[in-house]
Amino acid sequence: MLRPSAPLGFVHPLIGAAVYEAMAPAERERAHARAARLLLDAGAEPERAAVHLLRSPPSGDASVVATLRGAARRAGSRGASESAVAYLQRALAEPPPALERAELLAELGSVEAHVDGEAAIEHLRAARDLIDDPIRRAQIALVLGRQLFFLHDEEAETVYSAALDELGGADAELERLLLAGLIHAGLFVPSRHESARRRLEQLRGRIAGRTMGEKLLLSLLAMNDAISDAPAADVIPLARLALADGELVRAEVSAAVLPLCTVLGMADLDEVQIVFEDVLAEAHRRGSTLTYAAVKVFHAQSLLWRGDLGEAEAESRDALAFAGTWGATARFAGHATAFLVDSLMEQGRLDEAAAAVSGAQSLPQSARMLYFRDSSARLRIARGDLAGGAAELLDAGRSFESVDTRNPALIAWRSSAALALAQLEDRDEARRLAGEEVELARIWGAPRALGAALRVAGLLEGGDGGLAQLGEAVELLSGSPAKLEQARARTELGAALRRAGQRAQAREHLRRAVELATICGAAPLAARAETELLATGARPRRIALSGVESLTPSERRVAELAAQGPTNREIAQALFVTQRTVEVHLTSVFRKLDIQSRSQLAAALESQTGV
Repeated sequence: MLRPSAPLGFVHPLIGAAVYEAMAPAERERAHARAARLLLDAGAEPERAAVHLLRSPPSGDASVVATLRGAARRAGSRGASESAVAYLQRALAEPPPALERAELLAELGSVEAHVDGEAAIEHLRAARDLIDDPIRRAQIALVLGRQLFFLHDEEAETVYSAALDELGGADAELERLLLAGLIHAGLFVPSRHESARRRLEQLRGRIAGRTMGEKLLLSLLAMNDAISDAPAADVIPLARLALADGELVRAEVSAAVLPLCTVLGMADLDEVQIVFEDVLAEAHRRGSTLTYAAVKVFHAQSLLWRGDLGEAEAESRDALAFAGTWGATARFAGHATAFLVDSLMEQGRLDEAAAAVSGAQSLPQSARMLYFRDSSARLRIARGDLAGGAAELLDAGRSFESVDTRNPALIAWRSSAALALAQLEDRDEARRLAGEEVELARIWGAPRALGAALRVAGLLEGGDGGLAQLGEAVELLSGSPAKLEQARARTELGAALRRAGQRAQAREHLRRAVELATICGAAPLAARAETELLATGARPRRIALSGVESLTPSERRVAELAAQGPTNREIAQALFVTQRTVEVHLTSVFRKLDIQSRSQLAAALESQTGV
């Protein structure tokens, strides 16, 4: 039954399993407790003993609690958050000495914050209620407030405010961290926006970005300026100062960097992709489902702005899957749904987009659901409900303005409403909205937002003035990473030139529009551009969408890993994505490389890259 040489062990796992199952439950529990003691006496790592302690009965032993807490710390340090939670839950059941209970609850809640928001809230509240020291209570409130911010919006402000009052200035850095949480909790809520904005203005020019608290406040200041009416040239230095030295990316809750990612994405800066990669890697290292879900949400938004529709869809679906495990009612699940809807609409999959909107109706309605309101209204328009969609967009626009969200680089509701109103014969209001969006986009100064605004304004104006605006849009967007917006602008410019009898010029823009729209996966736009191209008398060239160069970054990563032999499940674990995402990427890779199986991947990648 046993191997004849050290280390001792059963000759086959089935024999070991049979022996184990033959033991009575009480006998097994005693054996596990004895195994844990023997391992600890032999100097083994706490985690080796903790595996046995999980299966042994509670006995009120303080040394068991200490071992489990030590094992949880080691597990947490290597990103095994779920294991750390299991160890601390078992330590709580031991139970710990009364004097240790509060700290154990705080440890458990802090680790649960990565993987289970509601459980974290329960245990952090219990810990705070057992502690009198205002500094320690404030430290716990900081973690608790972050969970409430994502799950129970209004309660977060109450927790932050109470902690600041109790702290009474006793710890300047902790005060800054709490203040950042309080401001963030109110910045996008109409009833609390003005108070949050005043607090930020009081800090302007007084924070240098040296500490974590100062970096968080700088990031909020940059975000507030970006969404209102400040030029990108003034906002980006603030964002880069907050990002300097990478401390925000390495923060305990690295999702704190996401406002800065939004600012960089609004400015069409490629550097945001590097920040996203760094934060995703940090989330993986910490084993933080919360951070991973939140980062994927806003990465999807950034990909949409660039026109990478398939990638945006995959990131949105991953975000929803991870959000479901951390906290199904998390507010960012609404954002993920909005970006999923946008990616599906642009691909022409309107029924799927409608199903996604319907599936989000169970989410708590929050004043923060800005993106979702915009996306659902535009979907109504795309499905033919011009009047209803326009009315919903205008109502949403009033909500955006109530929290000073005016920058069309974030939400371009005016141009969408303008196009719908023009079809409803309200051309004066349509032109007013389009003109206002152009003015705001010029203040911000980044190509994508201004190009999009000029495209709509040009369409509404028509004639030579309209052609000039469409031409300016194409010129601006030609050097921008916003492929989809460039495709839209070229389509409209090409169509306008064709109608003006300038067919040769029209063909150039329409051919490029077909190519860009096809690369983005925007089938309806590609079809419209091709129809316009045919109307010029041109014969569309066949667009090559195959080979290694056609792979997206995510497809390339999956393909390279799959070529090395791991399973889809192992690839998903390595990239911290769902297996479904791996399957979708591989299907696309096989099609683009014209292969039928994984065994052909390595050769296809090698032959087509010349390696």
